[in-house]
Amino acid sequence: MNKKIIQRIDKRLNLEKGTIYKSHGGRLRIALVYPNVYKIGMSNLGFQGIYGLLNSLNHVVCERAFLPDDEDINEHQRTGTPIYTYESKTPLNQFDIIAFSISYELDYINIARILLLSKIPFFSKDREKNHPIIIAGGVCCSSNPEPFAQFFDAVFVGESEELLPRFIRLLLTNTDLDKRQFLSKCNDLEGLYIPEDYTIRYSGFELTDIKRLCGKEIFIKKATYPSFNKTTLATIITTPESQFSNMHLVEVMRGCHWRCRFCLVGSLYNPVRIKDPQVLKDKIVEFQGQDTKVGLIAPSITDYKPLIDILAIHNVCLSITSIRANTKAFEVIDALKNIKSISIAPETGNERLRKVINKRIKDDDILTVSEYIIKKGIDNLRLYFMIGLPTETQKDIEDITSLIKRIRGISNKTKLSITVSAFVPKPFTPFQWHGFSAIDVLKAKISYIHNEIKSLPKTAFHKDSLRDALMQAILARGGRYLSNSIINIAQDNNTKYILSDKALQRYFCTNWQYDAVLPWDFIQHPQIDKEILWQEYQQALSDT
Repeated sequence: MNKKIIQRIDKRLNLEKGTIYKSHGGRLRIALVYPNVYKIGMSNLGFQGIYGLLNSLNHVVCERAFLPDDEDINEHQRTGTPIYTYESKTPLNQFDIIAFSISYELDYINIARILLLSKIPFFSKDREKNHPIIIAGGVCCSSNPEPFAQFFDAVFVGESEELLPRFIRLLLTNTDLDKRQFLSKCNDLEGLYIPEDYTIRYSGFELTDIKRLCGKEIFIKKATYPSFNKTTLATIITTPESQFSNMHLVEVMRGCHWRCRFCLVGSLYNPVRIKDPQVLKDKIVEFQGQDTKVGLIAPSITDYKPLIDILAIHNVCLSITSIRANTKAFEVIDALKNIKSISIAPETGNERLRKVINKRIKDDDILTVSEYIIKKGIDNLRLYFMIGLPTETQKDIEDITSLIKRIRGISNKTKLSITVSAFVPKPFTPFQWHGFSAIDVLKAKISYIHNEIKSLPKTAFHKDSLRDALMQAILARGGRYLSNSIINIAQDNNTKYILSDKALQRYFCTNWQYDAVLPWDFIQHPQIDKEILWQEYQQALSDT
């Protein structure tokens, strides 16, 4: 073990509250891995929820591991130290199961980095019987797992709260089987995708053939958690070293009523499920009197009807992620205590383009709610915009700056934080066929917005990396042909293997046709119909 790395881990553990320590003896040992650094992983509600779920099972011990920080990666590489878990400092390759939680496309590179540092072969087919079973879950597994699929023995499509305990029970009752035999037993588990059971062929970047070797139909139907209202997903551990310092995150609803056409959450988690208010209150009451905050998590929190009643709970500091600019916002703002920052996502500068993306809020509502926030004396108003959207024109870009100036013109009392991001098309949305905009075009749009608003008082401008957005766009909709590029990037720490491929860029920056076979077409979300998505896409293109 490396002393420097151990000291850094122990320092973090000493700052945590709620860490679970269990004996390994007689238990199934699971290493739960977040493929990014500690600060980001500990801010992820799904990751923490699965940590709590697994450790609630008596016959399981679950410990955490993360991608090391840059300084620690250098130390791992210099000394040949494998990645090990925080709780017991056990190397990953000594666990029975390694479970990755995957929420973000750029983390695909980090999956390969973690396997490399742990001295585990990248591909499932190359691993021996003595290697751990390596599985994956998370939102990326339910949208398009193909770029990383071959790294895993099994991929969980849908909600892991339902599928994971069933998988573990099956494993514990078949301990006499080797890994290949056990995975064959799993073919009837709804939502479980075993990539090695599939042969997939491409011609260039176009998928031409897909077969499932076990003889069953190719489709994988997502698993849905039927007990959503009986339990509450919440963070188990709080720490000052997460993005939400010393805050418990609590899930309020899953899915979104508004169904913006660019949004993966609105598609994958449909129909919307809303937490029973009493179940939510009971969970929040657990945190009363603690020296922590509680963050209420939902894609559109202001749509939760009992929200005002929840915010009235005494002796606990509650916060929300963002608000929707509508009439409910005023009541919500009044109910928030000690709030210093509020976020609104207009996405576009005008109602025409909001109609295209199905973001049903009006300019007047954005201005009225912004004025209310500013007059309440809240320190910071964060505004989020998107560029590169379908049918976007230069006037749409100009209207972003006009809207910002109108909001700034209300008063200089509150700081404005403006963030501009590039639109990234995602699977299972109406825009899944739309191409990513050319980088030079996006650069010009960002430059225009920045130049127009940089002289405004108390206005900060932030832009997301366009290279990262392009990489995300390729990884979000790519196929298995990206696996080797992901490995090469992980080994050389150089994105040239994807971003220098002009043919690849042209393909992903071009609009696709309806009859194109998409890498994720074998995944079934019962509430999503491909033909209806196409009709919505065509409707969006005609909304001028």
